[in-house]
Amino acid sequence: MKVYLQHKENGGHKMKVQLFHNHFDQKHLEEVKAEMLVLGTPIIRVVYDDFNDVFIAVEGCHRLRACAELGLTPKIEEITIEEALQINIAESGDDRDLASFENIFWGKDTKIIKF
Repeated sequence: MKVYLQHKENGGHKMKVQLFHNHFDQKHLEEVKAEMLVLGTPIIRVVYDDFNDVFIAVEGCHRLRACAELGLTPKIEEITIEEALQINIAESGDDRDLASFENIFWGKDTKIIKF
């Protein structure tokens, strides 16, 4: 397991994280931001896409948006694509979501946040 904590240097960005999906709930986002101010930055599981030089979030789209809005940098835990697919199956209850996860690797246009 690799856990990274990136810091901005001279106003530049050290990492890019692509969200799993673009939709979000504004009320839930506000709740996540309030919680984050108390608990601190989260650890988000990601898969690294070396072709596009971007970390792809397996989870935590609201937490990533909250970090961006609060000016915080999340900690990220790099996992394998196999682990990511198993997480996706476990959380969805079936393997139909595999297609949506794999779409990210084949050009799905989801938001990229620079930290």
